[in-house]
Amino acid sequence: MENRRFEAIKPRSMRYDVLRQLRDAILDGAFVPGQRLNESEIARQMGISRGPVREAILALEQEGLVKTVHWRGSYVAELDAEAFRELVELRILLETHAAQVAAGRCTPADLDELQRIIDNMRAACRAGDVEDVVDHDLDFHHTICELSGNRLLLRAWEQLSGRLRLAILLSIAEGFDAAGMVETHPPVLEAMRRRDAAQAAALLNRRTWEAAEIIIRMLQQRAAGHAPA
Repeated sequence: MENRRFEAIKPRSMRYDVLRQLRDAILDGAFVPGQRLNESEIARQMGISRGPVREAILALEQEGLVKTVHWRGSYVAELDAEAFRELVELRILLETHAAQVAAGRCTPADLDELQRIIDNMRAACRAGDVEDVVDHDLDFHHTICELSGNRLLLRAWEQLSGRLRLAILLSIAEGFDAAGMVETHPPVLEAMRRRDAAQAAALLNRRTWEAAEIIIRMLQQRAAGHAPA
């Protein structure tokens, strides 16, 4: 907490800016899982009252990034293997449907955009920029959901993305192969180029579960007090 410094907030954008800064602090690791969020200190650094901070914490609780314990306060949510499995199951339902729809309606410009994201992911991997790799990875999947044209599906996926990012960053820190993760994306894109909706969905399903099982085992080992193998 001592190392985190917040920017002063402009009243006209207060609710958005408070939420954005707190979310970023969690996603970039300034607040770690299990850490208590001190409303008074956060409000002091931002130069505002505690009310907007409390509202932002409630919003983050709805996103699954924060857990509030009655009479004890609010904490950054800890990653749990079973909860993560449920998260992945929902993610796959959303993404496989999105890929099937998007494969039939995407334009050459859409496919070029997906290729650009893959290129950026590879460049970030070569540069050793893990956070950028994860951001581009999520951008690829976000774009597929966007290309489905289903706004409710996209919104549902966006509600999962913060927890997914935390899990992926944690897994890479524990030795998960970032370069291998990057190369799971081109086959999905090639299936979409061929308008092969079933293959695009199948690839997303298989490759997402392969990565998820590694993260789930890691979370189980951490919960048991063992270092991941």
